Amino acid sequence: MFWTSLYVTPLFWAIFLFFDIIGVKWMWAIVCLISMVLSGSNMVGYYKCSGEQKSKVSNFLYSKGTAGISNLIMSGMGGGNNK
Repeated sequence: MFWTSLYVTPLFWAIFLFFDIIGVKWMWAIVCLISMVLSGSNMVGYYKCSGEQKSKVSNFLYSKGTAGISNLIMSGMGGGNNK
């Protein structure tokens, strides 16, 4: 629900802006333009952060997984810490 509303909101502001320009309601068109820019920048920010966060998590899991596997291999060979 959150992501859908985040991506749909700039589209609604663009539609309102279009009708305000056609209806020659310049003050409302300015309000719609500002709202569209702000909600669009919010959408872009969330999109970029979500992609960056996914790559950070996958890199973290990959590094911990390879470290765990190498520790398991070394402990099986008698080279690791056996507590």
